[in-house]
Amino acid sequence: MHNAKSHVDMIPATQRILQRLCVPWIIENVMGSTLDNAVMLCGTMFGLGSGDAELRRHRVFSSSHVLFGLPCRHGRRGRVIGIYGEGCRDSRRKFDKTIPEFTVNEGREAMGIDWMTLAELAQAIPPAYTEYLGKQLLTYVQRRAAS
Repeated sequence: MHNAKSHVDMIPATQRILQRLCVPWIIENVMGSTLDNAVMLCGTMFGLGSGDAELRRHRVFSSSHVLFGLPCRHGRRGRVIGIYGEGCRDSRRKFDKTIPEFTVNEGREAMGIDWMTLAELAQAIPPAYTEYLGKQLLTYVQRRAAS
């Protein structure tokens, strides 16, 4: 990320270790990460949002098997909700402070998670992503077991 602190990139080494284990795996990270053969998921792919705001939460996933993504569906609702460590807000707010913030409850609704604090939401993966990827992983495991 543009504002990330300097750190050692452990992703390539982690992927190599996982590949040697010969077990199914999935790694998640943010856009711009060094994941190999990654697919991107976005809240708009699953109709996530709150009221007139769509959730644009891009995350990338790499796996031991081929993953299938979906096209983003940006622009289906009037506003955009983002969940960040400092709050739930429309991404345009950084340029226009008159755009109102969203409540934590609206952030929870947008993510499809009703039990987390704001700090937890800021780090979370929407359950819709996990379900989508989990179904692909289950199909892979079932096919592998049948062969």
